[in-house]
Amino acid sequence: NQEVRFEVLTSEASYCRSLDIVVGHFVKNKELERLLTTQDKNWLFSRLTEVRVISHRFLAKLEERVESDVLHFAVCDIIAQQCRRFRKVYVPYLTNQSYQDATYQRLMNDNPQFKRIVDTLEKSSVCQRLPLRSFLVLPFQRITRIKLLVQVNQTPEAENTIKALTHLERVQKLPAFTVSLHVRVPNGDFHLPLTC
Repeated sequence: NQEVRFEVLTSEASYCRSLDIVVGHFVKNKELERLLTTQDKNWLFSRLTEVRVISHRFLAKLEERVESDVLHFAVCDIIAQQCRRFRKVYVPYLTNQSYQDATYQRLMNDNPQFKRIVDTLEKSSVCQRLPLRSFLVLPFQRITRIKLLVQVNQTPEAENTIKALTHLERVQKLPAFTVSLHVRVPNGDFHLPLTC
């Protein structure tokens, strides 16, 4: 279904824009860099910069494919090829989630300077009135969203892609993994995805 293939592309572009915001506006913020210890930075932002790089590469591959044949392009093979790269950065990010939550809560409760800086950054128009936590939760949702977008495509290629994505999703079933579903996310990423 062409509409769904375009949804994979456009949702990835939206996701990359959100990753650009969190990395550029929060991770690379000079005040936060000076304030946070190396350990707190690692726990709070984990491999977010690497997630961003991998996501931009994935988006570039999708865009190349669309440019080569806008009417009949396929995406499942690209997704399947990217799964190994996804795994390298998403698994550490996902398994760090309990440390990320605990670090964020501790800093917000015990460090008034951190709270002040984050509150100020969140008020910027670039954040579209979304808190830092909304951006931090995005990678937890992305693999599932991609899987849902290709799930009803009944080709062998789609089935192999779904198997690869399911393997990545198993990380989310670890006991330490919990996602706060009450968090708003940028660009409407909580709407029900289209299916192939």
